[in-house]
Amino acid sequence: MTRRNSLWTVAVLTLAGMMLVACGGGGEPTASTPPPSTSVPAATATPSARDHMQQGMAYAEQGKLDEAVAEFKAAIELEPANAIARHNLGVTYAHQGQWQEAAAAYEKAIELAPNFGEAYGDLAWSYVELDKLAEAIAAGEKAIKLAPEYATAYNNLGLAYSKQGQFDKAIAQFKQALELNPKSAQACNNLGTVYLRQSQLDEAMALYQKAIQLDPNLTMAYYNLGVTYYQQGQLDPAVTHYLKAIQLKPADPLFQLDLAKAYRDQGKSDEAIAAYEAYLRLLPAAPDKAAVEQEIAKLKEPSTKGAAAEYRNAASGYSLRYPDGWYYEEDKAQVMFAESKQALRSAPKDTPLVVFMAESVSKIAQELNLKDITDPKVALSPMAQEIKAEMSKVETGKVGGYPAALVTVAGTYHGASYQGSIAVVLVEGTAVYGVAVVPPDQWAAFRPTYLAMINSLTFSSPGYRNVQGGYSLRLPKGWAYKESKAMITFAPGEQALEASMETALKEGPLLAVDASPQIKLAADLDVKEPATPTAFVQAMAALLGARVDKVDTGKTDGNPNAYANLSGEYKGVPYRGGLAVILVNERVIAAYGLASPDQWETVRPVFIDLLNSLTFFEP
Repeated sequence: MTRRNSLWTVAVLTLAGMMLVACGGGGEPTASTPPPSTSVPAATATPSARDHMQQGMAYAEQGKLDEAVAEFKAAIELEPANAIARHNLGVTYAHQGQWQEAAAAYEKAIELAPNFGEAYGDLAWSYVELDKLAEAIAAGEKAIKLAPEYATAYNNLGLAYSKQGQFDKAIAQFKQALELNPKSAQACNNLGTVYLRQSQLDEAMALYQKAIQLDPNLTMAYYNLGVTYYQQGQLDPAVTHYLKAIQLKPADPLFQLDLAKAYRDQGKSDEAIAAYEAYLRLLPAAPDKAAVEQEIAKLKEPSTKGAAAEYRNAASGYSLRYPDGWYYEEDKAQVMFAESKQALRSAPKDTPLVVFMAESVSKIAQELNLKDITDPKVALSPMAQEIKAEMSKVETGKVGGYPAALVTVAGTYHGASYQGSIAVVLVEGTAVYGVAVVPPDQWAAFRPTYLAMINSLTFSSPGYRNVQGGYSLRLPKGWAYKESKAMITFAPGEQALEASMETALKEGPLLAVDASPQIKLAADLDVKEPATPTAFVQAMAALLGARVDKVDTGKTDGNPNAYANLSGEYKGVPYRGGLAVILVNERVIAAYGLASPDQWETVRPVFIDLLNSLTFFEP
């Protein structure tokens, strides 16, 4: 693409090795920044600014980015008003992942040449990476006004919308980028990632495959295609595409982590261990290092004595191993283990009984009459008092990388004597605890089994399933929740859940999901046929007296949806928020998030993650 004005001529140079950034569920879309460029005059005996520009372009083409930076800086020293040199410096910084420096260079280029549309378009990518989404959108919109044929500007504007959760707008921008440049592998990959986040797996897969056809070296397209296969349970092709991504970019730890999970699910322990270990070598300070090391230990000793079967509590996000062949019963966040169904009824009189449970730290503190629980040892004594047990030896340590404490106890239960233990693990605002009560003559032999169960605990984002409403979702980590039939409400603490709405909005945000029969709700809200998600959003917002931004539409888990940002007041308390409606088999799944205006930008990503995690089933 060539751009001409009174200042310069832009010549295109292609940089190899785009940096593509991934996250959770297939990775974020990736930006497509134009390469450094300049007009190239005849060479002079003494290096001029133009000579430094030419050498910088050559270095960039060879992937020698540090050298390219030095050359562009030399050009700027000689010609401080050279907007092209500033732009090229920004592009090079962007490919090094130095986003602050890239943004500063683009901003200076724009200051020198206010109509430099391409610089605005590239600045949008840096702002996205710096999480300055409002600024990214403003820069992207300015770019497409000044340079409407510049495909990259639409691509980068799509990135900003995608990161905000405005998927319809993101899709429109990525499609426009492809219309202007049908051979843009990056735009194909980015559009596929938005579809993947909306659980439109077939559409995502087709776009990733097209991206690979356009650019066989586009690492993220292989990785994202692997994620799509993994989400469909197709482990063999998932592994194949993860390996291709690793071949192209061997230093990316994320690829090794997801490869390890796929190998683990295939039952290939040795390969999974090797991939997990590669992940830790590449990322020695990994935030989940303790959990990964624990997973490696499990894979190396898959037949750990007394803990051979795997149990996962989806409601609270904890997993553990338990004795193979044992029976268990669960009730939401609680599970009880015994040797058999019959033994569960008679334990601990004749056989061991083990119970695990998870609750928010604030709720347990309230139940135990404690001000707070920041050390797991604090909870042991009141827990022992609750079951009228005597305590002896207290031990402390870590489980899954989280602080833990354990105490040996003894007492009577329904007239039967027992010995056993209480263990507490504090996990990011949640307390997971285990209780073992065993006939005294069996405790010494059973204790290693109980300890193996405790030490096998791992933790992940908890899942929630509303049977009456027919929906599942991932719980906001560390938040408390309250359910009532087909509705669930979330808040950062128990007190906010019990407070009035205006009090809750003053002190913290509220999120909620509810399910209703479509015909009944349409009648209640006077929604006329056809009863679309948009019509429900507008009617619900009107009921709240809320102001509505433009309503965006799309799909959630394959079902039509609508989303709008809200603002308004509730009993004199101002708020901002979001409202989403999904139509699922004659049901309306409605979700809203509300917060004080100064909190909403922080709360909004939590709400968007909750919406993206929704899946549906027949109630």
